[in-house]
Amino acid sequence: MSFSELQKGFAAAFICFFLWGLFPVYWKALKHIPADEILAYRVICSQITMLLVVTLQGSWPRALRIVRSPKLLLVGALTGFLLSSNWLTYVWAITSGYVLEASLGYFITPIFSIFLGVFVLGEKLRRLQWISVGIALSGVCFFTYQHGYVPWIALVLATTFSCYGLFRKVGQIGAIDGFLLESSLMLAPAIGYVCFLNTQSTAVVSTASTFSLFLLLCSGPITVLPICLFTYGAQRCQLTTIGMLQFLSPTMQFCLAVFLYKEGFGFSKQLFFGVILLAVALYNYDLLQSKRGRSRVSEFTPEL
Repeated sequence: MSFSELQKGFAAAFICFFLWGLFPVYWKALKHIPADEILAYRVICSQITMLLVVTLQGSWPRALRIVRSPKLLLVGALTGFLLSSNWLTYVWAITSGYVLEASLGYFITPIFSIFLGVFVLGEKLRRLQWISVGIALSGVCFFTYQHGYVPWIALVLATTFSCYGLFRKVGQIGAIDGFLLESSLMLAPAIGYVCFLNTQSTAVVSTASTFSLFLLLCSGPITVLPICLFTYGAQRCQLTTIGMLQFLSPTMQFCLAVFLYKEGFGFSKQLFFGVILLAVALYNYDLLQSKRGRSRVSEFTPEL
């Protein structure tokens, strides 16, 4: 593999995670529209975009073979449900002023993935992995004790994210093909929900501005573009590179929450995030030291 290919792969992966890091700005601009309505239009527009992508790639024969597999259809239904749940929670969190907690969800996702690897796939954890999991769980318990409630947004995002990755790994479906399958299975409920809102005259979109409608229509391309960039970059970068870059998105979201949106970040939250970042640092150190860091990435990281 030439050096130029590695450079292109790194650039694609970096742009992908950078775009995901800016998503709060995008969804904040639509905060006057309910999250469930945004989700429905995002699914519809993503499906239209995916049809164009698959057509341009000329990969319809491969996509149709997936549709004929009952096993892959079942996996697609499960991952589609997890993905839509993740999207709904994330968009609601952003539009409701919980960007900080949403960023936390993506910080702890890799640690949740380790947890699933042990209890679902029977994987063996290394010492530092056990320590990082223990520190993260301690941080969640501390937050719950200090604030009187469980950080459910972060936990839902991390759980749906990591479970999505698990089923994608089991199903062994490519990134583009898998997302086409998921968006296809989510399309009918999305269209049905939009029709229901319109018949009940409760659709906020019907009274939205031209700019808001433009943003909703663009939700398809801005969802699909990072997926394509990630796929391109992951095929050319090492696991360690992707593993480090994946924290760019939540770091950017964290900075947006604290410095742009001025969300509350008192001492207890600072301590909580410090504990989580320590767990993440140990996770990354273990990743760098592991021989697995030499392998290539072919699996798909769930999109925001």
